[in-house]
Amino acid sequence: MNIKILKAGYIYQDGEYLCDSAIAFDKKIIKIDSLENLKELYPQATVEILSDLTVIYPGFINTHTHLEFSANKTTLEYGSFVPWLYSVIKSRDELINSCDDLVMSSAINDMLRSGITSFGAISSYGSDLQSCIEAPQRVVFFNELIGSDPKMVDVLYNDFLERLNQSSNYADSLITPAIAIHSPYSVHPIVAQKAINLAKHKKLTLSTHFMESMAEKEWLDTNEGDFKEFFSKFLSQNSAVTSKEDFLNLFDNYSTHLVHATQIDNDDIKKIAENNHTIAHCPRSNRFLGTTNLPLKSIIDNKIKFTTATDGLSSNYSLNIFEELKSALMIHSDISVELLADELIKSVTKNANEVLNLNSGELKEGYNADIITLTLPDIPSTLKHISLWSILHTKEVDSVFIAGKKVL
Repeated sequence: MNIKILKAGYIYQDGEYLCDSAIAFDKKIIKIDSLENLKELYPQATVEILSDLTVIYPGFINTHTHLEFSANKTTLEYGSFVPWLYSVIKSRDELINSCDDLVMSSAINDMLRSGITSFGAISSYGSDLQSCIEAPQRVVFFNELIGSDPKMVDVLYNDFLERLNQSSNYADSLITPAIAIHSPYSVHPIVAQKAINLAKHKKLTLSTHFMESMAEKEWLDTNEGDFKEFFSKFLSQNSAVTSKEDFLNLFDNYSTHLVHATQIDNDDIKKIAENNHTIAHCPRSNRFLGTTNLPLKSIIDNKIKFTTATDGLSSNYSLNIFEELKSALMIHSDISVELLADELIKSVTKNANEVLNLNSGELKEGYNADIITLTLPDIPSTLKHISLWSILHTKEVDSVFIAGKKVL
């Protein structure tokens, strides 16, 4: 064993901030106690005493991003969902071809510098697999299924299976295979059900984009709206392949990570809560694509677990999780700022771990030693402000440990 002990001003555990404590770990967390007790228990340990302004957190977890579009900076059109979608289709090949391993590695390192020790990568083509294998972080690799045209679904499903099988060949790495259903408007329900059944059989983490835009809501509810011309032009479809309700029913009794969910109503919230589904909140992406805010207060009130995620650089300007947390903090004015800050920290630690099932996200004995440290600008007047000050005053973390190894 190569035990390390970190001593800091504060340690985040179970939603609380412990003062004047230390943490002992090797590849996994061994114990949190006073420095004196830990030195007595582990006399051969390497000890590092950090500033009294330092906070030790579990590594942050970004549950939803798309690396394959990381080459985008000024190519795609922001402001409204359907014009953005047209611009994606127009520039897709150019962006995918420009997004080599170097570009994706840069995006991965940007996440690392903001304290992301694990992330969920939504992979449409499999071109990001090698970059994810080489990443220092843990990666839940979501092989995405798309296809609403009945004539093409078998071909697309077989391609999806091939990518899933390929990503399953790295059990000794930090890669965990998973399944993503693109969305209710873009996946035929028959093939979606096949993929969901496969996720259940293999006990794989499951995710789907759900109710991201008003265009999606109008199309699923009435077969009208901004999607009507789009589907007629590209797929010769005059109606949606499913309804919102029927699509959500496909995931009954299997907890699924629903991404965006800005257009959900009270009935949806009730069903999501009943099925123990979770929600990925991507506030910057939602703003840039012209959607409304997630009804976060209702989600919290209904005890639905949510995560805060960056989405990809196709609809964001960075993958820095602190920028995302700040944005979320600013837009939900109906929630106390201190309560929201606490919920946001929880959303990228404990909640995110429960979504991705990584044995990380908490500083507890036996959990993976995925740890980050950051420095506050001053001693807080009260412990209840630490979550808020951590979000507001941090751009990049001081250090990152993954499986006990210092990687930053």
